[in-house]
Amino acid sequence: MKNHEGTTDFLKLFFSLLFVGIVVWWIESRFGANIVLVVFALIAGTLFFIGGSLLTSYIQKNTLSEITKFSANDASIDRHRMLTLKEMSKSDAFYAKADATLKVIEARKALPKEKEVLVDNTFWQDSKVDTEGWV
Repeated sequence: MKNHEGTTDFLKLFFSLLFVGIVVWWIESRFGANIVLVVFALIAGTLFFIGGSLLTSYIQKNTLSEITKFSANDASIDRHRMLTLKEMSKSDAFYAKADATLKVIEARKALPKEKEVLVDNTFWQDSKVDTEGWV
């Protein structure tokens, strides 16, 4: 199979220009050269307007597409930020729990020493108070 894409494009262009030439010749022979100029100016103006409208539509479509992508990426960033904050709060809670546990352990280690300090048996041994019937 041979590729005839270039040939068909050439034939489309050729017949389009041939059609325009025939139309120009017909209008010029019927109405004059000034009318041909006006008709082609109107056609060119219409094509420019259509081209501008298409370009505006394309720009708007791309802008909205990029805004959508930006919003999706921003939401993803916020989601990951919240996950990070959640993990940081877990870490803070774990740190607070570990700190409280250490304080309890230190307090338990210090408790027997404080009992000895608070309950001084020498006072009761030195005094002349009869403490045997108290219990």
